[in-house]
Amino acid sequence: MPTLELPIVINEHGDVMIFATLQSAEQYLEPIDVENNEYLGYDALGRKLGFSTTRQRVTIELADDPAIYQAELEGLLRAFLGAVRHPAATNPALTLAELLEQCAPYAQK
Repeated sequence: MPTLELPIVINEHGDVMIFATLQSAEQYLEPIDVENNEYLGYDALGRKLGFSTTRQRVTIELADDPAIYQAELEGLLRAFLGAVRHPAATNPALTLAELLEQCAPYAQK
């Protein structure tokens, strides 16, 4: 079974959060928001994440969707970097891995 590649990127209606660890993401997300489908998530390869809740705890794992949404994730990261006024946001030559590297200082640990 494939494993998640870190960091974890969560999109809550345009509010982007980056988590250095799976545990920090699971602890930060609110179960009620997961139940209301407020989040979209990706691992570092652009694979979508699935969310579930049990007893007020959030669990994150790879979604059943085998597609990779690299372009979607790149766009989300560029928008995030633009919002924090980072110059990498407008550099079209940067790869997904390089964009994630530029986002690393903003990751919640």
